[in-house]
Amino acid sequence: LETAFLLGSNAVAEFGRTQFQALVDEKLVHRDILSVILKIGAAVHPQAGDWLKARAGDVSLPEGERARALEALGNQYQDEALSDALKMNMEKIPSSLRHHMLGAASLNPSAFDWMWDWYVKNLTQMESEIPLSYVQAITVRLAPLSGIGRRQEVENFLQAFIARHPTVADSIAMAL
Repeated sequence: LETAFLLGSNAVAEFGRTQFQALVDEKLVHRDILSVILKIGAAVHPQAGDWLKARAGDVSLPEGERARALEALGNQYQDEALSDALKMNMEKIPSSLRHHMLGAASLNPSAFDWMWDWYVKNLTQMESEIPLSYVQAITVRLAPLSGIGRRQEVENFLQAFIARHPTVADSIAMAL
């Protein structure tokens, strides 16, 4: 389903929207497709952002449900909605859960043109609040995608990153 959606299937987009609406209406969606429905819904359902933010911030929910909501928020296609969700993620979500949205946003094709700038601006906070292994994974995903057209800038920046964190050198070299 996710691949078909990413490749532009209108039928899958509509299926995802209606299944997401079922969640909003407090109906069940089969757990085998729940994660992908959340991701598709984040991209196509008009109430997705608010609904997912409420789920992500609900401390009474199990951590796994909050994580799925955060991953879905990282799949929003509207720049302003994704930017607002990233801000909420960095300000209101426990640092132990932040990597879920960051990982998804780093692979979000609608954000490739601006996500690198967001990453550079927020890297110091990520380095101080998120385990290095997660920051490394986000960097490795983001650099080859958001770095297109700015290779030298990305390489220079990541050389400084490696100088601070020598253990990530091999992963960064693969990403570059």
